[in-house]
Amino acid sequence: MTAEWCVELKLLSVAFIGLFSSLILGFLSSTSAFPEEDNTKIPFFNPRPTNVSYNTGETAVLSCSVMNVDARYVVWRRTSEPNPISFGEYIYSPDPRFNVTRNPRRHEWNLRIRDVRLRDGGVYECAISSRKKYIRHVLLRVYERPTTAKPTVTMAGSKFVTKGETIRLQCNATGSYHAPEDIDWFKDGNKLIPSVTNNIKINTQLTYEKRILTSVLEVQHTKLDDAGIYVCRSTDLKIANNHVHVLDEGTSRKNVKRVSGTSNGGKNHCCITFSSHFAGILAVSLTLNYLIQQLAKT
Repeated sequence: MTAEWCVELKLLSVAFIGLFSSLILGFLSSTSAFPEEDNTKIPFFNPRPTNVSYNTGETAVLSCSVMNVDARYVVWRRTSEPNPISFGEYIYSPDPRFNVTRNPRRHEWNLRIRDVRLRDGGVYECAISSRKKYIRHVLLRVYERPTTAKPTVTMAGSKFVTKGETIRLQCNATGSYHAPEDIDWFKDGNKLIPSVTNNIKINTQLTYEKRILTSVLEVQHTKLDDAGIYVCRSTDLKIANNHVHVLDEGTSRKNVKRVSGTSNGGKNHCCITFSSHFAGILAVSLTLNYLIQQLAKT
């Protein structure tokens, strides 16, 4: 194949990509692409970070949580470029590092950029395919990779609750360069899912400045079988656990601690008993020795 043919093929591929992008943009601009607005189901964005920072080589996650998407589409685009990155879950960028992940439970359409680079920094927009403009901007900052930090997971919260009370556990997770993406909860090896019927609530918050992901688990209206070992696990596969006891009414927490834990009370009692016996024997011995000495004098 000659050099002229290679040049012509490159020009044809560029023209094809440009034409394809134009068709997509034309589709997004046409009224037929947008369903009629229903005043009772107007899409809106849930609060998510609009300013995120990552280091080179990490996987950058730009969050976009949208309610009432219905028949519409979520579109990601970089504001400095005319062509979209994604349309729904389909990726139109030729860069294989881009992909979109859905989290239906949190109504999220998150843009992920693997092996993020300095040139990826900038403003991105998450938009809804609608005749009205529904746009949310996210600023991505990319820095050179710093020294690594060891991921950690810690848990604090209830250890003893009375039946009917609420078990409340808090899990804090940090990552090597940034906070983990999510935290999962388990009880006795079974994954816990938020449920109104099971009285389970999970609230997760991210502190970007400190790079800490905090997840709070609440088990309300506890029953005796809610007792067990609770575990939180980060996406870095670091875990922490807490053994929770659910006490029936009238049960003393001190008695449970004495039975469940290791106690030195018995050992101390034995030592005191032995000491008192030894003192008694010593007193008797001294008394006999004194009497023998007196008899010897006489």
